[in-house]
Amino acid sequence: MGMGIMKIGLLGGTFDPIHNGHLHLAQEALIQEDLDKVIFIPAGNPWMKSDLKVSDSGIRKHMVDISIIDNAKFFSSDIELIRDGPTYTSDTLEELVGRYRNQDQFFLILGSDAIETFPLWKNPKRILELTKLIFAERKYELSPTVLKELSRISDISGKIIFLKSKMLDISSSEIRRKISEGESLQGLVPNQVQEFISRLKIYK
Repeated sequence: MGMGIMKIGLLGGTFDPIHNGHLHLAQEALIQEDLDKVIFIPAGNPWMKSDLKVSDSGIRKHMVDISIIDNAKFFSSDIELIRDGPTYTSDTLEELVGRYRNQDQFFLILGSDAIETFPLWKNPKRILELTKLIFAERKYELSPTVLKELSRISDISGKIIFLKSKMLDISSSEIRRKISEGESLQGLVPNQVQEFISRLKIYK
């Protein structure tokens, strides 16, 4: 049986903790672009947030794993956790693309705020060669500056996709604040993640 081209979504993040917003984003991208799978990639030491204290990578990866266990199209990868030093999306992509057949298509799923910083990433031109970008809902029209920046990097025609559905407004920092203040996480994280956090007293 010949294998067709696989459409693979990639969702990176600190996932500290993973929450329903991340899962919703992955699901919406999966449906809208008819992806075959979405791979969640917990970040190692995210260089852009190097001043932040990040929970142990094993704990963050475990929270991802228990969140996606019931979805046959969701997977996780420790590709960034086992690499030393700062992790860059471009390196991760090169490595992943190398592991798959070269006709597979990759889609990098990003929050809406990422589009502003994308031109500052390491090797954005190469990222655009290797993947299409899926951005969470268009909260605003793309500013001419960002458009110009992106077009300067690479030919972006057909490379940038916006999700049509509304995203959940949930942030990991808000969740950590709620935990430290003893507030409920109802509707913010999957139940199994909530139980895991309270059992291990993470973020206390």
